[in-house]
Amino acid sequence: MCKLNSAQVLEDLGDAEELYQTLPKELQYKKDLRVNLPMVQLLKSRVYLYMENWKEAAKYAKKVIDDWEFSLIDLNTLEIPGSLSYYPFINENASDVIWLFGKVADVDAYLGVQLSYRFSIFNASPELIAGFKEGDLRKEYYIFREQNYADIFLPFGKNTTSFAHSLESTSFSQAFRLPEAYLNLAEAAALDGDEATALKVLNDLRAKRFTTDTPGKEVSGLTGKDLVDKIRQERRLELCFEFHRWFDLRRYGMPSIKHVWNAGETPVEYVLQEKDPGYTLPIPQVVMNQNRALIQNKLANPR
Repeated sequence: MCKLNSAQVLEDLGDAEELYQTLPKELQYKKDLRVNLPMVQLLKSRVYLYMENWKEAAKYAKKVIDDWEFSLIDLNTLEIPGSLSYYPFINENASDVIWLFGKVADVDAYLGVQLSYRFSIFNASPELIAGFKEGDLRKEYYIFREQNYADIFLPFGKNTTSFAHSLESTSFSQAFRLPEAYLNLAEAAALDGDEATALKVLNDLRAKRFTTDTPGKEVSGLTGKDLVDKIRQERRLELCFEFHRWFDLRRYGMPSIKHVWNAGETPVEYVLQEKDPGYTLPIPQVVMNQNRALIQNKLANPR
């Protein structure tokens, strides 16, 4: 993130935070689907994390965790509503949801057709699935499976579904959730040398994600790069399909990644090379048309 852009983002978020703080506490957060103070604080934590300002990233993540009444969902006690096939984590009634946005209808043209093996254009990556170890309940609750093939993991989850696994197109597609604050705090603390806090926060999250009798669910003995790598892997598992992974890969150094596309008779593998210019996206033309003062990102158009 360039300094000019990050400065403007932080200035705007700072103004929003100050304005919210002039309101009574009961108006700073209301469950009315509008933006709110804890949402602004979580976004500030995210921006500071991307900027590698560990102290401020941790500070704002702690505000979200400590100053509000959100709570982590315990997957050990989760009850899926009888009319649904999966628990709707992206839902205004979820205890860890801070703010909701987007509609499933915006994305289900790409995802909703993948409800049988024959039409599975692309699936959740094998690396992601392999990351969920024995006893990790997120593999069961966070990733939809093709209803006739239990070993086919679809590339979406956490949304409202019908009993037939169909996405409810009128539901929300994304959310700012409390687990991100835990992971922001854990990573920032680890990189700032506060490994005790990083381990505690990481284990507080994992305690709600693994079966109670899972051996080794509590992380201990990790330091330095090993601890950071563990937290970042946990971030991948916890926040899968919530639009964090692309930005995380960019800030991790833009490693090579691949995806398999199953639209034809033979699957096709696409590879994005390490530090490929494709990691930089062009500004959409519709946005350029609306604001003629914008300058197109040259890295996204290397020709």
